[in-house]
Amino acid sequence: MAFNNTLTSRAALLYDEWLKEADPRTENWLLMASPFPQTIIIAAYVYFGKRLPKVFQNGNYLLKKSE
Repeated sequence: MAFNNTLTSRAALLYDEWLKEADPRTENWLLMASPFPQTIIIAAYVYFGKRLPKVFQNGNYLLKKSE
């Protein structure tokens, strides 16, 4: 369990150092105050990029044909 605490504290210290060295001009920019928004957007892009083609390949989606 000591390894887990050491890893967590190292990650926290690294994150704090990273934020200290950040450009202060970008603090108020949308999605730039923290690395988490970009990470979530990239993860969602990868997930849906892999998942949606499989959903649409069989035609199991509900779209009405216009005539």
